[in-house]
Amino acid sequence: GKLTREEFKEFFTDTFARRIAALLGAHLLTEKIIVPATAMGFNILAEHLQMLKRLDNMLTSTKLEGTGKDIVKRKLKQVVTNKAVRKLVPAVGPILNVAAAGAVMNRLKVEMHLARALDTSDVDPLRT
Repeated sequence: GKLTREEFKEFFTDTFARRIAALLGAHLLTEKIIVPATAMGFNILAEHLQMLKRLDNMLTSTKLEGTGKDIVKRKLKQVVTNKAVRKLVPAVGPILNVAAAGAVMNRLKVEMHLARALDTSDVDPLRT
């Protein structure tokens, strides 16, 4: 049969409009709040664990031995002692943390799970 304008409007708002709003809300929450907050957490964790200091200590220690490990150690030491790299790390670190946080959110499908939680329509094809 045919749908009247009112029936179509009711059907559309009950299913698609709510779903679109849920998807949009989930995307914005993930992109604007969850990913940056996770990246900030990564930054705080890296500072708390003193990652750069530990890397520096590892490279200056004599524990790494063997020809393959010595080559890697020398190359890493050259990179870490490079003044330009030392200046870039504080700027690039947060950017890498945002990329890592985004990758984690994508892998965990956070946006999809949020959309499902926010979707209030009766029939939800996202759940299939």
